[in-house]
Amino acid sequence: MRAFYLLLGFLIGATVFAQQPTPMKKPSDDPLKIKFRGTEKRKVVNLSFNYDFQSPSMDMAKRFGNSTALGIGCFVKTKSNLIWGGELSFMFGPNVKENTILDSLTNSSGNVIGINGGYSRLGLSERGYFLMSRIGKVIPVLKQNKNSGFIVSGGVGFMQHKLKITAPDGDVPALSKAYKKGYDRLTNGLVLNGFVGIYYLDRKHFINFYAGYNYLHGFTQSRRDWNFDTMMQDKQKRNDVLSGFRFGWIIPIYPSSKTDEYIFY
Repeated sequence: MRAFYLLLGFLIGATVFAQQPTPMKKPSDDPLKIKFRGTEKRKVVNLSFNYDFQSPSMDMAKRFGNSTALGIGCFVKTKSNLIWGGELSFMFGPNVKENTILDSLTNSSGNVIGINGGYSRLGLSERGYFLMSRIGKVIPVLKQNKNSGFIVSGGVGFMQHKLKITAPDGDVPALSKAYKKGYDRLTNGLVLNGFVGIYYLDRKHFINFYAGYNYLHGFTQSRRDWNFDTMMQDKQKRNDVLSGFRFGWIIPIYPSSKTDEYIFY
């Protein structure tokens, strides 16, 4: 009988506990929360990781073929949808058209003989970077997302490129670290930039990117005092142009605002 009353008491207690109202979760406990409505323009700090596929033209096309660039950037989009910031990108490519610079080091069969008497395998590739500051405008096209739309921007910065010469360490004395400078065509100077494309921010912070057409025009010249293969200094003023497709993945950071509110789906 005592066991019966104990069981009855347990069942009554469990029933009362189950009928207690479930406490509401705090907004911060819900991973699907968003902090603002799509019709509200917000200030956003964008950390971006960029990829470029670039085709050369003008003087750049005489030296290199197509290339790629990888970079990082930081941009601020204001509440008025102005966007400004900077980036650093490194460019590289395997296609070198100015590939006769080492001919003076080869024998009649076109090979370079190393200090051990054997043929030495040499390689040429493109290396460079550009450092850029940009300013532009996001033009919304959807009423439900005032922070996304078309983007137009321009910029100014610094461009540098050269030939990367690979040779077995110490095997070709004429291509030691100091002597490579006479062949690498180190070139740099001012660069102007233009970009047009789309800019998209997902209010749930998952799909955030920009993509479009990117244009670089460098006003550059050689920075070496002497080229060993031509036996003269290169004083040419260059117009180095790169253009092509750009894609950037964005990590958005939303500074807090007095208009923040929690909206659930």
